[in-house]
Amino acid sequence: MRPQAALVRYRRVAGGLVPDPEFAGGGRGAYTCPDPSCIGRAVARRAFARVLRGDVGRVTVEGLVEAVVETVRGKVSRLLGLGRRARQIAAGHEAAERALKAGEAALLLVASDAGVAEAKRWERLAARRGVPMVAPLARAALGAAVGMVPRAVVAVTDPHLARGVLDVLSKQVPAPPRRGEGKGGQRGQDSSL
Repeated sequence: MRPQAALVRYRRVAGGLVPDPEFAGGGRGAYTCPDPSCIGRAVARRAFARVLRGDVGRVTVEGLVEAVVETVRGKVSRLLGLGRRARQIAAGHEAAERALKAGEAALLLVASDAGVAEAKRWERLAARRGVPMVAPLARAALGAAVGMVPRAVVAVTDPHLARGVLDVLSKQVPAPPRRGEGKGGQRGQDSSL
């Protein structure tokens, strides 16, 4: 059993099923843990149609995993855009390093396509300051989220915004396990699958 906040919510729309982590659609929702094996079990059992009480179209594990990943990336991008407008981020190498050294950084986002040496450097800097580090977006997407050219690193300086980004990222679905390596998932409450 997991708390509802730790689960991924889905809702039925005309012609299919979509992730709904922000409860934007209201109404009845179905929930799975953020793990491809949980999603796979729900698809195999046709649980989405049963729980949502209607036709959800052709649902595949790959399609749902991709939809969840895109939804999470979009939400992170929107949060970073809000942070930029509120001046709660430091984008770029120099600004992020200044924020880290000044103790202002609450979260460090490093581009997922950053070089290995660059990522390790930021990891060391963040660890020294006790700042969590994540790599949810590629350089181009990270830069676009903060209204700039591609960026390898962004520091979030507001603790509430940092917590919001981490909460959204907790819904991220990892890559599906290779055949025969599936893990047992847990069921959640309130119409969980």
